[in-house]
Amino acid sequence: MRIDGSKIITVMSVFLLFPTMVLPFFGAQIRQVSGDEFGAVLTSIIYDQGIDTDNDGSFNYLSVGIEVNVTVAGDYNINAYSLFGRFDVGYSQSVSLDVGIHVVYLRFDGATIYSLGLNLTNISSISLYDENYNLIGNLRNIPFSRTYFYTEFDAPGAKLTGVICDKGVDTDGDGFFNFLEIGVEIDVTEAGDYKVQAYGLLGEFGYISVGDSQSSFLNVGIQVIYLRFDGTTIYSSGLNPTSVSSISLYSANYEFLEELREIPLSRTYSYSEFGAPIPISVGVKAGDWAKYNITGTWQSTDQSATEPSEIEAFRELEWVKFEIQNVSNTYITILQTYHYKNGTDQSPPPMSGDISKSFIPIVIPSNLSEGDVIPGTAATINGTITRSYSGVNRVVNYLGYSGSFLGINMTQIMYWDKATGILCEMFMENSMSTDSYVTTTSTLLVMIETNLWKMTTELSCSVSKDTLTEGDSIIVSGSLSPALSGKAVTLTYKRPDGSTLNRTVTTGSDGSYSDSYAPDANGPWSVAASWEGDSMYNGATSSSKSFVVTLKPFIETPLGMATIGVGIIVVVIATIVLVLRKRRS
Repeated sequence: MRIDGSKIITVMSVFLLFPTMVLPFFGAQIRQVSGDEFGAVLTSIIYDQGIDTDNDGSFNYLSVGIEVNVTVAGDYNINAYSLFGRFDVGYSQSVSLDVGIHVVYLRFDGATIYSLGLNLTNISSISLYDENYNLIGNLRNIPFSRTYFYTEFDAPGAKLTGVICDKGVDTDGDGFFNFLEIGVEIDVTEAGDYKVQAYGLLGEFGYISVGDSQSSFLNVGIQVIYLRFDGTTIYSSGLNPTSVSSISLYSANYEFLEELREIPLSRTYSYSEFGAPIPISVGVKAGDWAKYNITGTWQSTDQSATEPSEIEAFRELEWVKFEIQNVSNTYITILQTYHYKNGTDQSPPPMSGDISKSFIPIVIPSNLSEGDVIPGTAATINGTITRSYSGVNRVVNYLGYSGSFLGINMTQIMYWDKATGILCEMFMENSMSTDSYVTTTSTLLVMIETNLWKMTTELSCSVSKDTLTEGDSIIVSGSLSPALSGKAVTLTYKRPDGSTLNRTVTTGSDGSYSDSYAPDANGPWSVAASWEGDSMYNGATSSSKSFVVTLKPFIETPLGMATIGVGIIVVVIATIVLVLRKRRS
């Protein structure tokens, strides 16, 4: 599985989307302080010895014990490494320490030491952090009790043979290479998971910044891992690659094993053999924005583990808003706003970049299609589907990834609106195994509101009765969904003669409305509700509701009562006259 492009996406996503959660790890000052001031101090005393766990006569790792004087019990993190040119070998560990003198043991990987081919005489740096990862102590160049020769340690279970194969790959059949494929040969003596990373191509007159990496389980024997360099990047450089700048081999825990430099290709490739990059179009403009709901979850099978503070911070957030401040060709600037449930806002410095060259997860080029490379990465759009965001069905591009990096199993999927390139959803889950325990952290970011497209609304309408008597009032009510307050709703009443009458009402805080009206004509009526919409929402019209207005019963009118009264008197008089006539007879 290829991980380079998605690896870049993962790292950049965390930093760009959640800078308030990441920045505290970067601004610490290097200093040595007293234990009374920050709760613990490095004593400058270390203990070192080589450890042979499999009794084969070679050290599997170098154990380094670091002495810490703790004056305030709590959680601490210790990091130590020895630097060798571009590479380092080291380890870090988080521990809970009581008051007193403690020794925290770290392990330096033996295969990495052997691969570097250098002899260890000291630790380049030891750093002490508090539970919030604030740096509270640092020591430099602490000597070991003796020199450790690299030949004393186990050789790695795999090594680069120095043999590579290469070819251009045309995936879409257009006659141009989409990738330069590199096959890296590895001699495996111990089966396991390994990672190969190649970066940079050397042209006749310069350097091409392109690369790829892959993680794979390798059996014993000569194995080949294939990497692909993006062809559009090669084309854009205008340089003809002749060799690979560097190829590195890592263990499953991303411990460095070996590196080769300036490996010649089988031939010189002309940049014109590769496909030109797709035209980059920007689908957003200044003033466009989107709001997102963000949730974070954490769980661990270790009962003694504690939830990271970042997860609690996610729960305190109500929404995150990204607004496009400026667009200049393909260079965009984005303002970030984090709104908390307590009503406060936080706005870190705006992020900016050229989306034709750099990966900014909030916005990618618009109208990309399946197989198109996302600029700034080696990842391609996996597919295009339809999903609903902010109440609207949108055509979105998606990119999914799962793999391992630095001992962490990662799963990530991102969705961008195809027409605008704006991020619609991102899910990240990281799972790390420590001893027999598994800890999983996940983050979900979903768009809930935007002004990039109008959201759909629904409007209901109902009448209080189907039939009413002339002179009575009817109540027409309904609601606007989503619940939007202060919106003008027009009620169109249709009279029996076909003419219409419009009445306007305003929605309340829950989106509901109500109107009381006394119809002025007898016969069948109908009424329907509508609203025009606004800059964010499309208008809507309800279904029509019918009712009938009937005449009042004749007996109920004053004239009717008088007529009935006269009729009764006439009948009574006629009856009396008839009775009197009979009696005379």
